Amino acid sequence: MDFDRFTFGLYLRPAEMPALDEERAASIQDDHLAYLAGLGRAGQLLVAGPFEDQDDPTLRGVMIFSTGVGEARSLLLEDPAVRAGVLVFKLMSWLAPAGLVSFHAGRFPESMEEATT
Repeated sequence: MDFDRFTFGLYLRPAEMPALDEERAASIQDDHLAYLAGLGRAGQLLVAGPFEDQDDPTLRGVMIFSTGVGEARSLLLEDPAVRAGVLVFKLMSWLAPAGLVSFHAGRFPESMEEATT
């Protein structure tokens, strides 16, 4: 059997969150969303989104990359939320039977304003 390989990632809340005022936190979140949108436009990020209604509040979101783990790691190290210490991540290779999983062109929000309207 043939398999398609993706890089699956989880965003997590770090053990120690930096102290940020509301304005700075909002700015980091907008920069984070704009960065992910850029990765989506480049075809490196296939899908990403936050979790809701889940049991572990340290789990913040999921992402799936078209790249290998090493490249995804390099890309995430440049994420403004990771650089600011607001998010950390875990990455792993994920195999799915060939052709079973597909992704369609879409658009990532560039800011919280866009995400909530």
